[in-house]
Amino acid sequence: FRRARHVVTENQRVEAFCRALTEGDHVALGNLLREGQASLRDDYQVSIQELDSLCELANRCEGVFGSRLTGAGGGGCTIHLVAPDHLASVQEAVAAGFAKQFGYRPESWVVVPAQGARSERQRLGPHWTILNPFLTTTRTLNLLRSFQGKTFEKSVLKSRFLGTVNSW
Repeated sequence: FRRARHVVTENQRVEAFCRALTEGDHVALGNLLREGQASLRDDYQVSIQELDSLCELANRCEGVFGSRLTGAGGGGCTIHLVAPDHLASVQEAVAAGFAKQFGYRPESWVVVPAQGARSERQRLGPHWTILNPFLTTTRTLNLLRSFQGKTFEKSVLKSRFLGTVNSW
């Protein structure tokens, strides 16, 4: 029941998140991130102590709208929606708090809003190809080799979030 509830409420959160993005409502975005993390932790049961800690540490900081794990769960990364003028202090507070609990500082990357993942089309010689933005670099290079220069494949991945991403 809990996992099914997560799926249903996550779909509702995605729709609400899209509306909040369109409206520029950072407070609503943050609340949806927090709700999503709670649901991933409690209902879907894919969070772990380290990810919960990163979210809790960040959510206590001034300038953080909200946090949640990202990816498939069971380890990995968290994403934090952070006001730009608080970014450095949030990164330091989260890293220091995490190090105090777990004995090392997590990696942190700053990402900025962008257009998002998209497909592009490019004409090369007599061939047309649709570019898939979801291929990994290794798969892209292997695909390029397999076509021996007849087609061109490129990944275009951008984040729509402003803030930090932490990996433990």
